This record gives sequence, C-alpha cells and structure tokens, in this order.
Amino acid sequence: ARAPNPPLPCRCRSPHGRGISEQPSHLPGTRSLWPPPQAAMRTRTALVVGGGGSLGRSLVKALRNAGVASISLDLPGAGNRLADEVLSYDAARDWKEELGRLRRELHEAAPTGLDLVAHAAGTWAGGSISEIDSLDSISSMSFINLRSAINASYLGVHLLRPGALMMLTGAAAALEPTPGMIGYGLSKAATHHLIRSVAADPSLAPGCTVVGVLPDVLDTEGNRAAMPDADFSAWTNPDAVGDRVVRWMGDKTLRPESGSLVKVHTVNGKAVWTEFRQVAAEGVELSATGP
Repeated sequence: ARAPNPPLPCRCRSPHGRGISEQPSHLPGTRSLWPPPQAAMRTRTALVVGGGGSLGRSLVKALRNAGVASISLDLPGAGNRLADEVLSYDAARDWKEELGRLRRELHEAAPTGLDLVAHAAGTWAGGSISEIDSLDSISSMSFINLRSAINASYLGVHLLRPGALMMLTGAAAALEPTPGMIGYGLSKAATHHLIRSVAADPSLAPGCTVVGVLPDVLDTEGNRAAMPDADFSAWTNPDAVGDRVVRWMGDKTLRPESGSLVKVHTVNGKAVWTEFRQVAAEGVELSATGP
C-alpha cells in the first residue's frame, strides 16, 4: 500500500504577534492550503509593507488582479486576508533582531527574490514646533512613517531581484514647509531623502528602480473622518496608486527615473502624476561680509 503523505507545514499567524509560525496539519484526509494553490502557480512575488491599511489593501488587490503573489507585512492584528501570506512586525522586539527575522522569513517565502517592495504604511498628525505636545507627534511620525520606510528599504536592498521595483510613500505636502504638521513633514521629508539615497546605493540589485509616490490627499476612511468638510472629489483613490505601481512593476519602460519623487493629485476625477527627478541644487556663494 502507498504510504500516506506527510503532514504539510501550515503557515499561521502567531498568537504572540511575532509573524509566521510553522505548524503541521495533522487532520486526517486534509492538507494545508499554504501556499495557496493560486499563489504556487505565480512566478512573481511582491511585499507590501503596511498591507493592512487603505493604500496597502489597494496594492494587494492590484497585485492579485495582475496575477502576482503578495506578502503583507504589518503590525499584529492589521493583516490583509486578500494577501497570499501575512507577516507581522513586532515593534516590541529589538529592531535589528526583528528585521533579521523578517529577512529570513521573506527569503524562505520568496527564495528567488522579490519583484516589488511597496511601502504603504503611514499616518498623519498635526502640530507646531512651538507646542510641547508636538514632541510626541514628532516621535510617533518618525516611528510609523519613517521607520516603516527604512524597514521596506532594508528588506528591498537584500531581497529584490535584478530589475525589480521599490516604491516608498512620501507626501506632496513635504515638498514645502509644514509648520502646522511638523512631525509629519519631518518624517516624509526624511523619506524623500531615503528614496534618493537608496536609489544611489551600490548594494541594490542591478537594474532596480526606486521611486517615491507622493500623494496630495488619499481618499481613505481615516482622512474622511479627520476632514469631514473637505472636497472629497479632489482626493485621490488609493486604487489609482495601486494600479499604477503594479504597472510600473510589470513594465520597466513605464517607470519614472530611479530616485524620482512622483507627486499624484486628482483633477476633475482623474489622477495626475508629476515626476520630480533628482537634480543637483545650484548654490550661491556668499561674500565674507554677507549676501
């Protein structure tokens, strides 16, 4: 008689929020559905950092529609059921140890490399530098917006295959001074610098493109709740961003120049994209006595 198949590993969310745990499926007559049958047939794989948020969900949906296997990385409890795999980021653990763990698990999930690393995590807070409470928002914006972009960049540098795409989310507002939202502006301006720096990093796989997407305002439930009196028709649907990024992933000829910051805003219901390329600034030498 033919021996029964051994139990297959089942990737499950750890009850402690520490990402994926290996658990065998011992139920008689059943087999694990990981990887999902449809994901096993796909040849391209993408990581979405912040896959449980509004923009992350749009990216995962666009990837699924394009036949690309997706891995969603987010805080515990913020998973995305549409993704083919869900990983959790445990902020309570040592930063270096946690990124090392994620790098190992992502390499296991995509041993031939990733075709896309998309950073979609982030939030907003207001506040002026004159307000003592703004120190709290500066700290939280740095953690949520900037650290998540750093995580995506680190993982992308190590796991993207040649010719792949990295997308980090900046903010159109941070192209200008942000005195009324100093923490948000600082975190996003630093992300813009990160985008250009990673694009110039020689450790990135050959032929990869690093692009920043800078939305004006995304039409999300959170933004509507925060600004109920705003003109929602001038806001950009996250699906427009998800679809565009996935098209960039699939066709290198459509991509902006690596290191570019691409602003997106909506006019008459249509998303308008404006590319800001990396250009060296021209300085003006000052005299010894003043301007």
